[in-house]
Amino acid sequence: MSEHMEIAREITSQISHLSPLAFACWGAKNFVAILPMTEGRICDQTDGGLQFKVNGLKHKGLVKIELTCNDTYRIRTVKVRKQEVIVCEERDDVFFDELVTNLDEMIEDRNYGR
Repeated sequence: MSEHMEIAREITSQISHLSPLAFACWGAKNFVAILPMTEGRICDQTDGGLQFKVNGLKHKGLVKIELTCNDTYRIRTVKVRKQEVIVCEERDDVFFDELVTNLDEMIEDRNYGR
């Protein structure tokens, strides 16, 4: 299995382990492995990731989770309108144990007491 597929599986596994019902709560579907991005500045490069579609209270559209060079994740919520990609929200330097909390805030607008 290729490395980018393993990264996508690991992200899925980490989220499912932290919250077994998270994907169902977000209405997640259409899972796709993201290829590594090796162009641009070193800090902008990614090793691959996971993309899926959600139907949340706050965000309806795509979610992209990419593994960055410092072993943290970059999360983006994205909408595609008339072949234009619009980044709605972006968070960098998210550790694996913070994935569900950050995703829930971005998709469902839950702030967990912040």
